[in-house]
Order: sequence, then C-alpha cells, then structure tokens
Amino acid sequence: MKISMVTVTYNSEKTVRETFDSVLKQTYRPLQYVIVDGLSSDGTMDIVKEYEPRFLEAGIEFSCKSEKDKGISDAFNKGIGRADGDVIGLINSDDMLADGALEIVAAAYEEETAVYYGNCIIIREDGDRDDKYIVTPKENLDQLYRNMCIYHPACFVSKRAYDEFGGYDVDLRYCMDRELLLRFYVNGCIFKYIPESLAIYREGGVNQKMYKKNVREGCAISIKYGMDPFKARVNMYYKLAKTRVWRMVQAVGAEKFFHKKFK
Repeated sequence: MKISMVTVTYNSEKTVRETFDSVLKQTYRPLQYVIVDGLSSDGTMDIVKEYEPRFLEAGIEFSCKSEKDKGISDAFNKGIGRADGDVIGLINSDDMLADGALEIVAAAYEEETAVYYGNCIIIREDGDRDDKYIVTPKENLDQLYRNMCIYHPACFVSKRAYDEFGGYDVDLRYCMDRELLLRFYVNGCIFKYIPESLAIYREGGVNQKMYKKNVREGCAISIKYGMDPFKARVNMYYKLAKTRVWRMVQAVGAEKFFHKKFK
C-alpha cells in the first residue's frame, strides 16, 4: 500500500521546514511527497531545493511544481492529480505530521475504506505546544451537515474516493474540506476513525482569520446538502456568536481547559 502526501505552499518560508521535517521523520514506505507551490516570492522554493536531496536520500519519491493557481482548492486538486498512492494525505505548510502517523494509517488500511481520520495536536497562535492539548473528532459524523467535525490535517483519503466522487470545489475558499467530506459521506463512503494523534495543527490560519466568511460559506454548504435553510441560518448565527466567545477564551489563554485531553 502506497501513501502519498501533498503539501501546498505559498510564501511559507517561516513554517515549511517544520512541515518537511515531519515528513522526513516518517518511516513508512513506499511514500510519495508532492509539493504544489503557488509561485512563492519569498524563500520557500530555496527551502524546497535544499530538502529535495534529503527526501530522495530517505527513499521518498519527491516532486515539486511551482506555478500560479486559482486558489487553495485548485492547488489541492493539482497535488491530488499528481499523487498516485492508494491513500492521500494533505499536510499544509504550517502544519506537521505526528511522529509515526503514516505507520498508524498504513496499519489501519482497508481497501473498502474511503476516509481515515484521527486526533490532532494543537499549537496555539502564540506558538505554545502541549502534546496533551489534543482535539478529537465527533463520534457522530452527521455533524458534517452542520460543522467541520474532523480536523483536516489528520484526515487521509483513498485515491479511489477522489476518482469516484471528485476533488475540491474550486468555487469554495474556506469550507472546501467540509464540503468534500460531506460529499463523500452522503454518497455512502466508509469512514474509519483511528484513535491516535496523526497531525499537529497550528491555529491562526485563514479560516480563523476570515471566520465570518467561513461561517457564511458553511451555511450555504449545509443548505446545498439538504439542511433546512432556517435551521442552517440559525446554526450560522450560533457559530458566529460562539466564535466571538472562543476568541475571548483564546485571549486569556484558557482554551486548553475546553478540549478533551488524552494521556
């Protein structure tokens, strides 16, 4: 079973080394690593060139292409199109794979499973990392109709699912990951939860900074997949209020106390 990892980069010189190091630490083979760069104007591509021989020396099949894209969904789709593994993971250029994550995914592999998902370690916006600060996905995946209940960096999708049900919607800018997983879910794809930490997620990305647009786009997705429009809008206003409260919690550094901890 071959695993492909895809990283989308754009002016990522401040964080991408940690992403690359997390891939180099993975011991599972065969492993393919695909970089999709959106014509970075900083030192990102210099770092890519620096790491390329290290990936090859480690026995990782490596490729990188830097060109203009139509947004992150388009970049994701380009990477998926170049990936030929049985299972494909997307790790953004400010996130990391947890140690041993790919060995864990490979051990859980079943040919009929479309989506594998696990827990995620969180790095706060102030840079603080606590390996006990772990978020877990919701047990009831019906939540996908309302919210993104799976952490995207800790999610791996079979190539077969992409081939059958398509990639990311290029018209979406914030909730493309939830729309994709919800599309898989309503089409009867098999999801498998792995009770291990598979990725490390850095808070403060575009979805959090543009949370109002994020929530409104999410409302439209809920309606598209059959949620009552009135309920979808109530859910939207609830999430806007909840996000404001969450930002206050973050401001005082108390978010750890609101997540389930695993030891």
